[in-house]
Amino acid sequence: MYRKFITFAAIFITLKTIIMIFFYGTRSSHVKSEPLDYAVCPSCETEGELIMSTYSRYAHVFWIPLFPMSKKVYASCNHCKTTLELPDMTPDLKSQCIKFRKAQKFPVWQFFGVAAICILIIFAIIEGNQNSRKQNFYLMNPQVNDVYVVKYEEDSFSTMKIVEIKGDSIFFADNEYAADNGSKVETIDEDENYNYEELLGFTANDLKDLKKDKIILLIKRK
Repeated sequence: MYRKFITFAAIFITLKTIIMIFFYGTRSSHVKSEPLDYAVCPSCETEGELIMSTYSRYAHVFWIPLFPMSKKVYASCNHCKTTLELPDMTPDLKSQCIKFRKAQKFPVWQFFGVAAICILIIFAIIEGNQNSRKQNFYLMNPQVNDVYVVKYEEDSFSTMKIVEIKGDSIFFADNEYAADNGSKVETIDEDENYNYEELLGFTANDLKDLKKDKIILLIKRK
């Protein structure tokens, strides 16, 4: 039993690691390198062999970059192959590397995820505004066969269909069936489910009030 538990735990950790590596995580990308012509390597004391490089760390999902997180700078020596981080550098070398890091901008492509999300939000807002204007147009200009999705109670949704318009009066055939979820209304929107013998009459102002009170949820026009 103990061995099975250990095996299961090992598999779980392995799968979690794979998911983190391939589906979400962080990566580093080289931004820019520049030689330090007169700098002396602290390790081998060779002059003119140091190169400072900036790397940008960014978050990704499915290898798609989301946003940049931080920048790091290193100095590497071509002679002794030593790589120096900021704490390992001399004050002068550290100052040069910090200035170099600040001068480098995050690559534009690392903002791809943020940009894509912003674009999707903008499209959603535009789509929502267009749909709202369309719904108001349907409400102000009713037509025969328009179907109104209505909410009678918290778990009772149904439809009613316009069958006649006389002046300011709009007459509906009420659907004799109801659904317990708004997403299921499509399943009951069948012509044979409507009561065409006892029509419901509303004025345009009545319908506005029902829309305002969120009893009318959606107007569908074919």
